[in-house]
Order: sequence, then C-alpha cells, then structure tokens
Amino acid sequence: MKKVLLMNHKIKVVVVDDHEALRKGLCLLLSQYPSIDVVAEASNGEHAYEVIGLSAPDVIVMDLNMPGMGGLEALGHIMARWPFLKVVVFSMHEEAAFVIKSIAAGAYGYVTKSDDTDELFQAIRSAAFGQRYISHSVAPKVAIHALADEQNTLTSLSPREFEIFRMLAEGNSVEKIASLLKLSPKTIANHQTILKQKLGVKSSLELIRMAIKFEIING
Repeated sequence: MKKVLLMNHKIKVVVVDDHEALRKGLCLLLSQYPSIDVVAEASNGEHAYEVIGLSAPDVIVMDLNMPGMGGLEALGHIMARWPFLKVVVFSMHEEAAFVIKSIAAGAYGYVTKSDDTDELFQAIRSAAFGQRYISHSVAPKVAIHALADEQNTLTSLSPREFEIFRMLAEGNSVEKIASLLKLSPKTIANHQTILKQKLGVKSSLELIRMAIKFEIING
C-alpha cells in the first residue's frame, strides 16, 4: 500500500554508505533537521535490504560505490521489493550518466557529496512527498544529455553492467573487479564481453574512449 505522509510527519531515513566515518557524520548532520528521523544505517546493499524491512523508512539515502551489490543494483532490488519507497542517491559522481542511470533505476533524487547538506535535505523532503529532486550542480548536465540520442546506449546497460563498465574504464583488472564485487573472474569476463557487444567496441581502449565520451570518467 502506498504510504502517504502528512506535512508535519517526521521523515524516517535510512543512510547507506560503506565508509563508516562518512556514514556516521551524515547521520549526525541529518539528525539536526527537526523533520528528519534517522532510523537506521547500513554499510552496503545487502545490509540495506535487511534493515529496510526492520525500520520501515520513508526515504533511503544511498551511495553508488559499495562493495558486493553496488548502489545501482541494490536500488533495483529495493524498488522491486518496496516500489513505493523513495531513494535519494548521494554520490561522489557528478557526471550526467550516473544521474540518468540512477533515475532510470527508480531513484527520486540525486545529490553529489560536494553539494551543500541543505540540498540533500531538500532532496529527502521532496522525495518523501513524491517529488523528484536533482541538485543544482548536476541538473544542467542532465538536461543537456537528455537531448542526446547517444544516451540510449547507456540505458541498455543493466545496473551491474554499468558498474563494471565504469570500473573497467577506470583501468581495473578483471581480477580486481571480481574481488571488489565478490564475483568470479569468469563472471566479470563474461560481462566484459557482453559490454563490448552492447557498446559496439572491440578493445579495452575503445571502451575507455566511450566512457570518456559519456563523461563516466575524465579524459
């Protein structure tokens, strides 16, 4: 059943980030807003899936870069299980591609870690009441990229494929990615092959060039 919030309702928030110091600091900062109640925290996607069922939050504040189940993949699982739950992505990535993939996966908001805490508060409040919010620092980039047909290539990638695409483009080996994502090297190699087919590239160098073109990594 869809959850309807009253205007004077305290927004129950769960914070998900694998960096403990940052997560604790963010929980403390958000707790200073009278209308927010931080009810739980989680260190990764799997842990988030557990605590959501126990804490019944209104909004999840989630990082994208996490070990094991990455943020985008975790977002997909959360949306499948709790379709009316609102998720605000809080990420270091300021490139439009990450915003577009997050919104496509079901996020209601996107704020970067270089943005003001007040922007995150606005995103949480907007999401809680069913309104999408993209921070002022990335909104213009998203508007520009939304007009480009080439973004259709990115939307064809699953959250897991997008995450592996980014990690390969950053120069990580198949073995390192397998270790970080807790998957087998064979699985990562298979993803790499599928990625090249979907993106229409034949070499790792071409894959990196495409990542630069989409502003997933800096050239």
